[in-house]
Amino acid sequence: MKFSRDVLIALAALALTGSFTTSVLAQSDAARAIYESAATIPTNIAGIRTFPAPCADFSPLAASDEALAGFGFPSRPDKQNDAHG
Repeated sequence: MKFSRDVLIALAALALTGSFTTSVLAQSDAARAIYESAATIPTNIAGIRTFPAPCADFSPLAASDEALAGFGFPSRPDKQNDAHG
């Protein structure tokens, strides 16, 4: 699997800004455990894995936090602490 230049730039930006880490830390313990173990598909970069693609009828808006984590989606904003979410 190859990543486009734009995807690699976006991932690098997330890593550098800490946004990726923040979104993972905001998840519940169950979702965090799923997120950490769900990236099982190897890429062409040694040591890097990606998430499985969701099925065609998957709805991120209706999915549980655990289901989102299983497909690598970021957690939802915390409504208490993020007034703009």
